[in-house]
Amino acid sequence: MKTLIKLLSKTTFRNVNATAERIIAIIKGRIRGLNSYIDSLTDQVEEKNNTLTKVINRKLNPNDNHEADALRDKKTRAIYHMTNALTYSSITEEVDCAMIVSDILNNYSLDMIRKGYDQQTADTNSLLSDLDKPEVSAAIDKVPTLRTMTEELREANDNMKQVVINNSVNKLDLDNLPSASKLSPIVLDMLNNELIPVINSLSMISPDEYSETYRLIYDAVESNNQTVRLQSNRDK
Repeated sequence: MKTLIKLLSKTTFRNVNATAERIIAIIKGRIRGLNSYIDSLTDQVEEKNNTLTKVINRKLNPNDNHEADALRDKKTRAIYHMTNALTYSSITEEVDCAMIVSDILNNYSLDMIRKGYDQQTADTNSLLSDLDKPEVSAAIDKVPTLRTMTEELREANDNMKQVVINNSVNKLDLDNLPSASKLSPIVLDMLNNELIPVINSLSMISPDEYSETYRLIYDAVESNNQTVRLQSNRDK
């Protein structure tokens, strides 16, 4: 029979997070539904550990502004280059359209892609507004390729604006969360003083249902504790 085991207090917050996730997976995979109290405790630990995961990852998640901005730049270049190419077309309708659109594009210049986000967004909004003027839009409608590129630029611009909004909201939400150094001890305490002891007790009362689950939890905690001991020995 395995004795009661606990995560060492020196466990790093990343190891607390990973070990808690492993223990939760063991419980949910083997004894979920057998005991409502354990289910409730597990859910509470999981909720708190999920918050810890968010806090840990907030400095690791790449900001996807760059990807959205690069796509918008690509679509902006495309419409400039295609319009220029169409001025050399042998099709009169394409040349006429390209000349109209070119006059508008020249008011902004492709250098807009080198501007800061706010200025580029303002320029792109204004450019699309000019391209939406009835006489200009009617000319673009006669050249399917240019119409497609116009709508792709509009979509990329809208996407860029939404990404910035989403990132701002996500940053605000994450900034309102407690630090990992505050959350980690809470998760560790919930594991050491609530969830693990309960399952240990049940493994002695009802070994057929709980002993194997507790053995797996024991191994998960011991694996963590060995890592902590090795790190502690290296630091001496």
